[in-house]
Amino acid sequence: MTIHAVRDWFNQLPARKKGVVVTALLCVLITIGYVPQRNPYVLQPSDFKEAQAAARPELEQLARNIPLVTADGQTVALRKLYNEKPVFVYFWLTWSDTAQAELPILEDLYKTYGHDVDFLIVCLDRDAHTRQKIAADWSYTMPLYFASMDSADTYNVYSVPMYYVIHQGGKILDIHKGGFNTRRLSYSLEEVKRN
Repeated sequence: MTIHAVRDWFNQLPARKKGVVVTALLCVLITIGYVPQRNPYVLQPSDFKEAQAAARPELEQLARNIPLVTADGQTVALRKLYNEKPVFVYFWLTWSDTAQAELPILEDLYKTYGHDVDFLIVCLDRDAHTRQKIAADWSYTMPLYFASMDSADTYNVYSVPMYYVIHQGGKILDIHKGGFNTRRLSYSLEEVKRN
């Protein structure tokens, strides 16, 4: 069949059938020419390995030492605390509604894990009067600490609340910014308690 014969055959077709033929040919050409590309929004197994490798250095580093001030004004080195047993460090500010809502949950977790893990509820408010008021109104059994904004910078605390779970000896197990998931935090506390 020559090209002229195909053209003649096509010209004899009614307009409606010409549209069907053209559509069918376009579909065939698109199908033949289609080469599937990797969707950048779908993660592949290799992507998970890369993400784990990238996250590992952040979590495998040792926690830095910062000075903490107890509610009664004593200064304690964080390193001293995490060298004695695992530590949960929770950074917060009084104006954070999320932190205020999480404190009672943390109190419950403290009652469960407080014997095995030091809970450090670290308030970052700077004003001395505010700190005195917080210490006087503190109704929880978990210990209250205060730290400077320099200490917060050391731990990359740029939003609150934020927590770190640290193994005895200082290896960081978990870091979380924002409101926490109780199940995830319980898992981390259980994990750090066992090791």
